[in-house]
Amino acid sequence: MTSLLILQLFLPLGLAVWMLLWPQANRLGLFVQLLAFVVIGLASYWAGVWTALPRWSLIAVSGVGLVAIAHCAGHLPDANVPAGTRSWSILAAQFALLIVGGWAVTQARLGTYPPPLSSINLEMPLAGHDLVVANGGSRLLINAHQDTLDLSVPRHRLWQGQSYGVDLAAQMPWRTTSRGFRPKNPARYAIFGRPVHAPCDGTIIRLRNTRADLPVPKVDARVMEGNFITLRCSGADVVMAHLKQGSLAVKIGQIVRVGEILGAVGNSGMTDEPHLHIHAQTPGTDEAPYSGKPIIMRFNNRFLARNERI
Repeated sequence: MTSLLILQLFLPLGLAVWMLLWPQANRLGLFVQLLAFVVIGLASYWAGVWTALPRWSLIAVSGVGLVAIAHCAGHLPDANVPAGTRSWSILAAQFALLIVGGWAVTQARLGTYPPPLSSINLEMPLAGHDLVVANGGSRLLINAHQDTLDLSVPRHRLWQGQSYGVDLAAQMPWRTTSRGFRPKNPARYAIFGRPVHAPCDGTIIRLRNTRADLPVPKVDARVMEGNFITLRCSGADVVMAHLKQGSLAVKIGQIVRVGEILGAVGNSGMTDEPHLHIHAQTPGTDEAPYSGKPIIMRFNNRFLARNERI
């Protein structure tokens, strides 16, 4: 996870430095080199997971890119096309980056639109103006929950209800989710301990309150949801997971109203860092409670995708 977070920043930075120090010796190569930098930067901006690193750090990378572009504009090569096998190989590598980046940009933007499935409108389960979507949307690139839509994998059939789930985190003023880079102590994360409110009127049908909050990045792969609440409302089961040990303020069978405090955000279960997981589904079975059909969630009529701020 940490290497991925670093890659999404240093890949566009590397392309900017490459363009500044080693610009291509022909105009076609220079154009593709520039285009690859822009597209990879946009892909990182829209599809990257900006939790441990602030999203605005890409602005500094853009500054290096602008210096490189200005330098190249003042020193345009005379040749229009590459000359030699090595130059053509470099051009092919640049085209490959351009294609990968273009695909990522397309997937990230398409993922902001909900699919034509049944949906439910919920209230936000968390208060505050510092919330950010870490996972969300309708494409796998920006929503890791989407992998369970592939029902050819037997294990996914047990978890398909969470396929359009949303992970909510909170950010510090400098736009990271914690004090320090990936600290082990979950209490150093902005969202840890924040009250979780009922997003709809309904009845508590399942819960767990006893799993320990783990140090980052340790995960519980055996009990992946950790501490959780399942709230049945309007025929849908709304699941909120990774809650803080001992924080649940409700019991099974209790009727709750929108806005009522249910518990607090923790770091239990299979979670990279403290956050609130929420998804809606049709009812599953007693043996496989998350095997229901996924239901699209809108929060105050808004479909949420990765990196959107609330």
